[in-house]
Amino acid sequence: MMPATQSESTGTGPHRLYVLFRFYDPEVIAVLTILVGLFQVILAFPAYYLSIDVTFLYWCPICVGAMHVTGGSLAFVCERSPSKKMLKNCLYSTLCGLFLGFCAIILYGFSANSILSLETCTPQDLQRSSECPRDAFVDFFRHYVLLMGIYAVAAIFLQSFLSISAIKALRLN
Repeated sequence: MMPATQSESTGTGPHRLYVLFRFYDPEVIAVLTILVGLFQVILAFPAYYLSIDVTFLYWCPICVGAMHVTGGSLAFVCERSPSKKMLKNCLYSTLCGLFLGFCAIILYGFSANSILSLETCTPQDLQRSSECPRDAFVDFFRHYVLLMGIYAVAAIFLQSFLSISAIKALRLN
């Protein structure tokens, strides 16, 4: 009887993420997902000072970004040391990241539309300066929320690739 190779004895051979396209590299997608998640976590700090109507708006990018970092990290680990358990964990975390990303987009849209409840400028305010501070704040807040929404859409796009890869890999094995 011949000795088994390391990949046969540990059962780690075929349990890798499925390569969807010829130019698709799961490690690169995982690293990009980690970076987008880190950007969301970093951009949560301005949300602490910007949120007016949605009091705990800053928790959304922290939770969503942490979930994207977790999903990307598990996908990266799944490529480096593949196993069926790691592949399932990668699938669960990317699906949870997809759900949280969609929830974040809804919350960002709600907070961008609820900013209109601020007080309007009086004619005396407009005489003192050429621009109303409320309008400048609303523009800044809307651009911030738009940036967070763009990062959420990018993370959803990347996480959908990772989750489809994990689903196909689990179905083939």
